[in-house]
Amino acid sequence: MSIPLDNYLIANGGNFVGHILATNPGILAGYLDPTSGVRSGMVLRRVNYASLDVQINKPVNGESFVVGDTVGLHAITTGDGMNVSSPGSVIWSIDAPYDEGGTYIAEGKDTTWMPDTPGTYNVFAVYTENSLSGPDKRAQAQVTVTVNDAQAPTVTITSPTDGTTFDPGYADPAIVTVTFTGEATDTVDGTFAGADLHWSYRVQGDSSWSDAGTGSQISLDLMDTVCFDYTYYEVRLQATNTNNLTGTDIITVGVNALFCK
Repeated sequence: MSIPLDNYLIANGGNFVGHILATNPGILAGYLDPTSGVRSGMVLRRVNYASLDVQINKPVNGESFVVGDTVGLHAITTGDGMNVSSPGSVIWSIDAPYDEGGTYIAEGKDTTWMPDTPGTYNVFAVYTENSLSGPDKRAQAQVTVTVNDAQAPTVTITSPTDGTTFDPGYADPAIVTVTFTGEATDTVDGTFAGADLHWSYRVQGDSSWSDAGTGSQISLDLMDTVCFDYTYYEVRLQATNTNNLTGTDIITVGVNALFCK
């Protein structure tokens, strides 16, 4: 019987010498020489061609990135390595395999891709070997990744409004307690709360900020330190998302007592 060349190889000193005519699960006992006919009595080796395969090592299925990130693309391939006219190649694409209409993004077993639009992407790697006989061999793999917009959280101090002034009256010392509320939202992390909301404050003109606590609401004791004039304070709320992007809102409030010691 005749056995396809893709399944077995007949070798004589490393050279291909013909198609197999007869075989058993172990030693092959005969072959057909294209020029001189059948020869027998030689020990021939059986070669099982490995199945063509590709696996995506990077990125990991379900991984998230931000627009502008450099995404590593790494494929692990196995193949015949025999009876091919050229080494295997890997072509990367999104939406569909490249040879089925997908959008080309890169080529090579170890390369990169820089997405410029947010969304969910099916990333395909297609591995092919060009065969010397018969059709080319092909394998594909796919992972799904998410690309998020490269925007910081939207942070808002909702109360009091920027520019609000407070009068501690005749209090001595001239201190007024002010309650601040705020919020933050993000396309990646949703609504921030608790320890994810960070407050700080400083006297206007100072270079450093003092910690004021966390949460959607805090209270600060603010003192008027300037006679017959306002002492202004800057109050800051910040939130940082999982992409390490920080959103900030700052307001200024003033304190002016009715008397000065």
